[in-house]
Amino acid sequence: MLENLIFFFLSSEISKNFEKKSEPVFLEMEVSSIEDKINQDTEEDFNKFWKSWVVYDLKSWAILWWKNQDDQLAMASLTKLMSVLIILENHDLDEEVELDSEAVFYWWSSLDVRVWEVFTVWDLVKWALVKSWNNAIIALAKHDSWSVDKFVEKMNIRWSELWLKNTKFQNPTWFDDDWHYSSAKDLAILSKYIYQYDFVKNTVSQKKWTIYSKFWRKVDFYTTNRLLSSEVVWLKTWTTPDAGQCLITIIKKDWKELLFVLLGSEDRFFETKKLIEFVFEKI
Repeated sequence: MLENLIFFFLSSEISKNFEKKSEPVFLEMEVSSIEDKINQDTEEDFNKFWKSWVVYDLKSWAILWWKNQDDQLAMASLTKLMSVLIILENHDLDEEVELDSEAVFYWWSSLDVRVWEVFTVWDLVKWALVKSWNNAIIALAKHDSWSVDKFVEKMNIRWSELWLKNTKFQNPTWFDDDWHYSSAKDLAILSKYIYQYDFVKNTVSQKKWTIYSKFWRKVDFYTTNRLLSSEVVWLKTWTTPDAGQCLITIIKKDWKELLFVLLGSEDRFFETKKLIEFVFEKI
């Protein structure tokens, strides 16, 4: 009789869970004294400069340590991760994209491109991830949705589908805005999805890329990833006045694969390096 009651109870609970909308499971392993430990175990009191950070285990889907992980903060050019994810989910890499005047002359776009020049999705995504050029993102946004505003609407639909609860987009590039923000935890979740693409892993692991327009004009560009090595396999970075220095890094070391999200830093490369050293000493 008791066994039947237990079976009935478990069956009811399982049924309830299946009826709920499927939300990604992200475990949180509380380490309440993490900030104190960092300050005690390092000579530099670098933690005081960080607004928010997350250390996320890509294999177990566990958030290991964090500080202010749900704070809604400016995210600078980490915005482009969502823009690129939408493109990769909806387009083939060999599709051709024609750059119009809006893409070529968009604000804060230093890339040497010309109106009506044609590149593939493959090449423009490389530009967006490695050099973070706005030209590439605007060209891709208009290729997908015909207008930048329509593309931003799609970005906001997609974040709700991914359960990014502290994220809002006002543009597809990086411009600071009161209604353009994300959190360290949301950016860790977003990074997990985009990191599943082998194309992305390969793109951000190279120090130099050479691409060609349809008419064989050559363009060379180099990574801004100062930490790139055999262990640092993925990274996105940028800086704005509101966001400070932001950095997302993935480390493969000692059979572990950890993702580090750092927002509001004053020295993103140094502080990420010290945090990486601390974490691998503790796990």
